[in-house]
Amino acid sequence: MEEEKFLKQFISQFDDEPIGVTMDTDFRDIDDWDSLTALGIISMIDDEYSVKLSGEELKSSKTVMDIFNIVKTKVG
Repeated sequence: MEEEKFLKQFISQFDDEPIGVTMDTDFRDIDDWDSLTALGIISMIDDEYSVKLSGEELKSSKTVMDIFNIVKTKVG
């Protein structure tokens, strides 16, 4: 699983793609972050990686890298 690809897919879930988002970005600090974006991220992860990310796992994550690491461990 590649970080750069994951980051691009993460950013693509926003209506207006945010600028300057990195793997270390606290995703809740992104201006357009909301519950619909969270659902989009969960759906994207399920579609792209066949991984079920729970709301609790998302809630306990802080950065894009945190989410990436959860998905990476579930992918194998």
